[in-house]
Formats: sequence, structure tokens, C-alpha cells
Amino acid sequence: MDIKTVAASLNGSKPIDTRSQERTLAEQNSKPSPASQQTDQVTLTNVSQKLAQVSVASETPDDRQAKIDQIKAAIAAGEYPINPDKIASKLIETERMFAGLN
Repeated sequence: MDIKTVAASLNGSKPIDTRSQERTLAEQNSKPSPASQQTDQVTLTNVSQKLAQVSVASETPDDRQAKIDQIKAAIAAGEYPINPDKIASKLIETERMFAGLN
């Protein structure tokens, strides 16, 4: 049931069929205009290009899983070496890369 029909019957007026008007407007708006026929272009930043290179150069899933398993075993045995200076320098390097300073 259309809400407009109910509202019109309550106040005694004739219901208005707006669906045909909406269809006409939709058909007019669906015709491509010269401005909408332009093509979009995307330009990648240096950071996104670097991330794409890292993705391509990554190891195969089997190699990666073997490395993960090795690290998990070392952590469980308490033998995994932690180098705070290396962690800090990598964090700084990553921040510089995202800030565009590198």
C-alpha cells in the first residue's frame, strides 16, 4: 500500500501518482552528459608504489610459514633475540616513509 494513497484518503483529497514522475526524472538523469563521459585517472604516491613493490617481492607462502614456525619455536623456547635499537630504527624508517621524508 502506498503511503500517499493512505494519506490522501484520510484528508479527502485525490491521491497523486508520483511514480510516473519519478520514472521520467530517472530516465532523464540516466542519459550520459558530455561531462560524465570523461575518464577517471588515478595517480599513485611514492608510498603506495613502494608498498606495491614490497608486495611483489614478498616470499612464497611456504617460505613465509616456515619462517613463522621458526620464530614461534624460538619465542616459546625463550631464545628469540630482541634488539630494541633495530626495532626503534625500523619504526622511525617506516614513519619517514609514510611522511614522505625518505
